[in-house]
Amino acid sequence: PEASAGFCVFIHEPLGRQRPVPVQVLKELYGLTAAEARLVNSLYVGQSLQSAAATGGISLNTAKTVLKHVFVKCEVSSQAELLQLLALGPRVA
Repeated sequence: PEASAGFCVFIHEPLGRQRPVPVQVLKELYGLTAAEARLVNSLYVGQSLQSAAATGGISLNTAKTVLKHVFVKCEVSSQAELLQLLALGPRVA
């Protein structure tokens, strides 16, 4: 049998070079509030949760609570899954 050629493309964006996702897009795609979207974007561009909380003017505990709500809305179970979802786009069932 003849072998077929295949291609694989990897795109790597070093941490901290991602562009924030427009807040309106996050609101429409995932039902996030503006505050949730801002926190998500801070994480997406490479900030730690503690730094993202400080940037948003909220406590670390509040940021953790907000992040849990985001996980439910985005149907993910970890920060890594959330960031992957943002990088790859919404999943289709």
